[in-house]
Amino acid sequence: FRRSRDADPRRRIVRWLPVRLTGADLRVLNAIDAFERTTRATRGQTPHDGLPLICSVLRRRALSSPQAFRTSLARRLAIIEGSDDGLHAGGAADEWLQPGLFDSDVFTGEESEALHGDSGLPVARERAWLLRLQHLSAEHTTGGRARALACLLRRSENRVVIFTQYRDSLSSVVAALPPGRCASVMHGGQTPAEQHRALTEFLDRRADTLVATDVASQGLNLQTTARWAVCFDVPWTPLRLEQRIGRVDRIGQTRRVHGTVLTSRHPFDRATRMRLEARTEQSAHAQLATCTRWTRAAVRYADWCDTQRRLSAHWRHVPAADACVARVSPAFVRRWLGRDARG
Repeated sequence: FRRSRDADPRRRIVRWLPVRLTGADLRVLNAIDAFERTTRATRGQTPHDGLPLICSVLRRRALSSPQAFRTSLARRLAIIEGSDDGLHAGGAADEWLQPGLFDSDVFTGEESEALHGDSGLPVARERAWLLRLQHLSAEHTTGGRARALACLLRRSENRVVIFTQYRDSLSSVVAALPPGRCASVMHGGQTPAEQHRALTEFLDRRADTLVATDVASQGLNLQTTARWAVCFDVPWTPLRLEQRIGRVDRIGQTRRVHGTVLTSRHPFDRATRMRLEARTEQSAHAQLATCTRWTRAAVRYADWCDTQRRLSAHWRHVPAADACVARVSPAFVRRWLGRDARG
């Protein structure tokens, strides 16, 4: 990934907004940590890495919204019980196993692979833990991210595009909108006609808020309608963050662009942000591998063009920044003047 133009701090401002987690958030996250610690390495065997991957998915979705967390719990229960019958909202039985190009907002490929992995625990023991987590999630109705988003939007009347990674979190985002805001919703489970209708409502200013999954971060031009993008959850890659904010920071944008990323002080969110910043720093200073076949020819051509400009200014008696000291070869003169000349 490479930006086509340098990032101008005066043109774009990105703020990381810390979110205060609720008591229900912390109880669920602590229970996930306890679930992960249940794995024990038997004598002479290495620890099983399936459970940490499963808990990573559960933790990430719990930090996004209670609805997303409950969906992942139901999916994992269906997997271990052998009744994986498409429990995600609005999809066929195996649709989430191989999502389409623009329909990756239910489970990503890495998450689906992790949820299908072997935890290394007996089925009965894992089922007991999942049922306990489901009991805790029943009391978890509103997350800290939704409350922070509601407080943020109450302080501004600007038009805004809100991105979330999971389709299950859309309901939490819409419910958090303060009174007076009209929202248009886009996600990968909609038909192309429904997505176009939602986009048209926002572009025609019939809606002042566009709530979308990353299906809206690919190829949409929103710079004429909005200049503010909010990331409801922290993206894993700099490219995804750039895609989201890039919907409003495009050629034709005449105002300063603002990006807001909701995060928390939980170790998982903090580690995600540190990894994101490290990858951004690495990509910014990476030496791009380029083809050197035409490098010398390009340098010679650039020098020739510079010589032409300076000679033209010299012949037309236009003052130049530096004196014309180029030496013109006889072959050059014969080629362009059609006759021999000296000097």
